[in-house]
Amino acid sequence: MMVNPRRLSDHSAPATPMVSLQNRPMTASAVMKETTDPNDVTGRYSFARRRVDRTENKISLPFCAQSSLPLFIKHDRRVLLFDAYFEEDVQQCAIETTRLHKCEIFFYVEDGTIEIIQKKLDNSGMPQGTFLRRSKVPKHIQSSGLSTEYYGVDDFHIGSDIVIYSRNFNIVNCNESTRQYLFENHGRDMNDLAARPFPRDQFAEVVKEKMSRESGKPGVNRNRKMHELKQIMESMLGKPTSMTDRGMFLECGSKALCFDIVWDDRERLYGDLQFFRLQYFLSDDTIEILPVHGKLDGRDHFPKLLNRSKLPKHKDSNEFYTWNDLAIGETINVYGRSMLIAKCDKFTRSHYESEGIPLDPDMSLEQNEDVPVLHRIIPPYNGFGSEEDSLRSCTGGLNPPPPKRDIAKQSRIGIVLRFNAKLLSDKDEDFRRRF
Repeated sequence: MMVNPRRLSDHSAPATPMVSLQNRPMTASAVMKETTDPNDVTGRYSFARRRVDRTENKISLPFCAQSSLPLFIKHDRRVLLFDAYFEEDVQQCAIETTRLHKCEIFFYVEDGTIEIIQKKLDNSGMPQGTFLRRSKVPKHIQSSGLSTEYYGVDDFHIGSDIVIYSRNFNIVNCNESTRQYLFENHGRDMNDLAARPFPRDQFAEVVKEKMSRESGKPGVNRNRKMHELKQIMESMLGKPTSMTDRGMFLECGSKALCFDIVWDDRERLYGDLQFFRLQYFLSDDTIEILPVHGKLDGRDHFPKLLNRSKLPKHKDSNEFYTWNDLAIGETINVYGRSMLIAKCDKFTRSHYESEGIPLDPDMSLEQNEDVPVLHRIIPPYNGFGSEEDSLRSCTGGLNPPPPKRDIAKQSRIGIVLRFNAKLLSDKDEDFRRRF
């Protein structure tokens, strides 16, 4: 048998024959001769054994067929699930004196770690989610530090209490796979594994009744994104931050696809042709729609048509638009509004080309409507007032100012020019006529 130090494990192993490095043989057969019992090769070359070998200048025999499988292979992906709760005192509250927190306890058999997830309750006003990250939990906490004795499978019994970091958890139930595993491998009785009910939670009943009065359906998903400030406040109170979408954020950052879309609503009464700009954020697959205001369009300059959120394809649907669904010439449904995608910017076009999806050329956004040309017709002078004053009422507003006076014309008032004339005629009687 050859010595293979690559067989590693995190678990301790029984003592195995040791060979001093001062007289260490060069081959595995020589090692077998030096050992008192060559068949005793039940040990495994673990990290702990390697550390002892380096300290004592010795070498251990490797893992063999007589050894048992390591725990991380024997109990691979085996997780036990228990339903539990703990109570917390509420001070100065007329509704409740104690609050019930329902949790799920996950026990990983392969390494003995525990993870606790607190069940979420709508509008509870408390940070919820991960209560305890996956780690080994000591049974007792001493003044000098944590205890070296940790919780195991045999410490979890339905109906019993366990203290985890000064919190008293009462176990009431487990799932079917956990119940079957404890019955077959740990000799538990099915009567001991029977489920027990949770105690009455008055606060949850009050919240459920309040939500039923306000919305009619408690716990309805309204597709609202949590405000960033609320996430910061919950993290300051101790709620762990999810790392689920950090990969896309680190890869894409603030990159966004930009499209120009058109909403043609002229078929309805007082409908119009409106233009918007759609921004698709690659980091979290959210969409934001901003209006594009024209010059003197007569509309209020509201900031957004759609706040940044995931856009469902249909009403009450769990399917959302992705960047694969957006293309020039396609129509998207924005909560009942059919909008046509007409244009995109250079970055968006280069992104689709890098993914092997070419986009069609941009569409024209100009309106082809014929604008009527109005010609003003000035009525004839009716004799009332001066002609300039009457003309001012036709070209001005509802309350036109009086016409401006011509100072040069006023300076010539009273001046009369006189001329003499005679009649040009071949007749004798017209010769002396003067005018």
